[in-house]
Amino acid sequence: MSNWFVALVNGLRTPTPTVGPSAQRLVYLDVFRGLAVFFMFDAHVTDAVVHLGSSARPIHHWHNLTFNLPAPGFLFVAGLSFGMAAFARWEQFHGWTTAMRSRLARLAEVLFVAYLLHVPTTALSRTLTSPETAMRRLFGWDILQCIGYTSLLLLGVAVCVPRREWFLRACVALTLLIALASAWLNNIPWVATPDLPWWPQAWPMPWWISTIFTKQLGSNFPFFPYAGFLTAGAIWGYLFAQSRPRSGEHGFLKSTLWTGVALLVACLLLAQVPLPPPYDDFWGGSPVFFFLRIGLLMAILAALHFLESWLLPALGFIVTLGKESLIVYFVHLIIVYGSPVNRKWNLHQQFRDGVDLWTWLGLLAAITVSMTALAWVWTRAKQRLGARLDRALWAGAALATIFFVLR
Repeated sequence: MSNWFVALVNGLRTPTPTVGPSAQRLVYLDVFRGLAVFFMFDAHVTDAVVHLGSSARPIHHWHNLTFNLPAPGFLFVAGLSFGMAAFARWEQFHGWTTAMRSRLARLAEVLFVAYLLHVPTTALSRTLTSPETAMRRLFGWDILQCIGYTSLLLLGVAVCVPRREWFLRACVALTLLIALASAWLNNIPWVATPDLPWWPQAWPMPWWISTIFTKQLGSNFPFFPYAGFLTAGAIWGYLFAQSRPRSGEHGFLKSTLWTGVALLVACLLLAQVPLPPPYDDFWGGSPVFFFLRIGLLMAILAALHFLESWLLPALGFIVTLGKESLIVYFVHLIIVYGSPVNRKWNLHQQFRDGVDLWTWLGLLAAITVSMTALAWVWTRAKQRLGARLDRALWAGAALATIFFVLR
């Protein structure tokens, strides 16, 4: 039996030691996050400037198939960090501690950036009179909304349950619930009433609530199934942190690799078996597709651990991107897709007619180099300025909010 599975069972049923993991930064986690950032650049640049029609090159179609993997990777590693903290600093989740205030401030920062990227205009008065499509975009869930609100949910669970292992059990239950409910919720007729005999009427819920649960109303990464990647990451992070005080990190990651490969193979085999509705739609929220991606992410993460010393000299820029994923996410989206202040001066508008292969590769390289430089400068600024930079960012956010409301 896999040590990873044994760790899960033991974590569910037995008290855990109080000694937390080392504060040493795990470089392969930064590589994992950085690779997610890089392939996110790839996905967004390709989507913005390449016409993926019948005349597109095969490499573009291959990239189109991989567009969905960077987002689960981001969510998984966000949950991983939360799970590690839940194990190592459990007492700090109960009470108005410095760690709790810092975590809430970080989540507020993530959600502020999330809605800043979605706001359709630079003034509240014009935003309130925007068409419904723009409002759906504003309230729709993207990757940062999913990270922010799901992390708040897990924080609430951690605060409410009295013991660490109960938090682990709650994460397991949430992951299974999300995996099983996603296909059903994705097939609910949220907007109209299609010919679905097993659900005869439309779901009577306001669109601004419904958009949390489905892609049908404009959300790119709704709660179902994407929050499940974060809760699955929290399970992994908790068990990983539990293994480290016993010097079991290497063995745990070895088991992670084999468990991920086994899960991947099992899901590929299950994909060949016809399933009853609504689970017959492999790409539409099937638990088989969900766990296939979980297995793939686990295998990649463990492989990066074992290849870290070999990869690090060649992927130093990837580590830099991984350390500053939020700032490069925010800035690159504005460059690629625009915002209310640069509606025309963005890649999507400047290359509306599409680009050839070499221009596409050049744009991808330019985005990667410029965002790596930004991440490097941002890291140095945080090291040099510390809390002063945080205060300046909060002051800037407050001024931007006041300007938006009063304008």
